[in-house]
Amino acid sequence: GFGQDGPRARQPGYDFLIQGMCGIMDLTGEPDGPPQKVGVAWIDIFAGLYGAISVQAALAERARSGLGQRVDVSLLECGVAVLANQAAAHLLGGASPTRLGNAHPSIVPYQVFPAADGHLVIACGNDRQFAALCRTLGAEDLARRQDFATNPDRVRNRGDLVPMLEAITRRWPKADLIAALEEAGVPAGPINSVAEALSDPQIGARGLRIAPEGLPGLRSPVAFSRSDLSLGRAAPALGNGVWSFRET
Repeated sequence: GFGQDGPRARQPGYDFLIQGMCGIMDLTGEPDGPPQKVGVAWIDIFAGLYGAISVQAALAERARSGLGQRVDVSLLECGVAVLANQAAAHLLGGASPTRLGNAHPSIVPYQVFPAADGHLVIACGNDRQFAALCRTLGAEDLARRQDFATNPDRVRNRGDLVPMLEAITRRWPKADLIAALEEAGVPAGPINSVAEALSDPQIGARGLRIAPEGLPGLRSPVAFSRSDLSLGRAAPALGNGVWSFRET
């Protein structure tokens, strides 16, 4: 949980505990609401990835030096490391990042918006996309305003801009607005349930869902041009193969 040395080295660590300690829960949730955990064991997953990468790096170094070494990966350090731009904002500028709900700290508009029948994500990553968003919504005047002309302007004035955009998007059916924005080159998409995400046509086209021996699951999300990562067999059942292992 905390690494092999330091004052917490002997303490137990779990994903939920570390989410609170590393800062991510303080960043997650609505501004006037309580801190929230991420919906999956997010730090456990990152620690596994960092661990796998570290082992590969150690093996590559051993090929040069001929020496082995210990690899020390902790949940806490992984959680702090993936704070990414939020950690950089504090370290470089002294900022104290806070909860913004579904908004982005340094890009606007880049958040969840209401529709007539639900919600969607609109992610304008540059000024061109913002102008296209305004054209699609019939609000070209917003793109011409000097206080919204650039992304820094929009970040500074998000309190004025976002409510005006929300007043327009909530009049659109969700599917119609997503289709219109995609046609205009504006990144937009639905907020899927787990079932909807697993049924997305793109997931089907990529072959992420597999069912070796009839057992449904997901393959590795990595694809190689020559190597086949599909599984021909399901994971063994509990106790399966124990005796054959002992016999060998």
